[in-house]
Amino acid sequence: MNKMIAIVALVLKMGFSSASAEETLPPKLQKLTDEAYHHYSARETDSYFEAVRRVKDATEFSEYHQTYYRACSYEAIYMFEYVDRKKGVSMAHAMYHHAKENDSNIGMYFATFTLGTIREESGNVELAEKSFLQALELKRSTCPTRALPPAT
Repeated sequence: MNKMIAIVALVLKMGFSSASAEETLPPKLQKLTDEAYHHYSARETDSYFEAVRRVKDATEFSEYHQTYYRACSYEAIYMFEYVDRKKGVSMAHAMYHHAKENDSNIGMYFATFTLGTIREESGNVELAEKSFLQALELKRSTCPTRALPPAT
């Protein structure tokens, strides 16, 4: 992997929360997200998709946009890595369009990062680098008070 992609991916993989205040979730929602991440880590596919659906349903039209888009991101990456590559790509594109339609910088960040991850895993280094750099710019524009290294 290109050194630049590795650096940008590392900065982005620290997550959006490192550049903004982490959302404090109510206990019920925190339990749902913990359950989803447990099933993700255990690769319990059916249970994971059911749990992530519940997280998305609880957050899509709420104040927890970051949690919603993070769930969408993990879902698309999981789908791509473990279930169906084409469907994972389709989910990432759908998340991108959803974020764009809803004028969500957080959503655009997660969608662009997700597309970069998928492109990197597909071996498309050029497009992955482009996606990661775009995600980094979205991260900067959303959280201008946090100093991030300059993109090169």
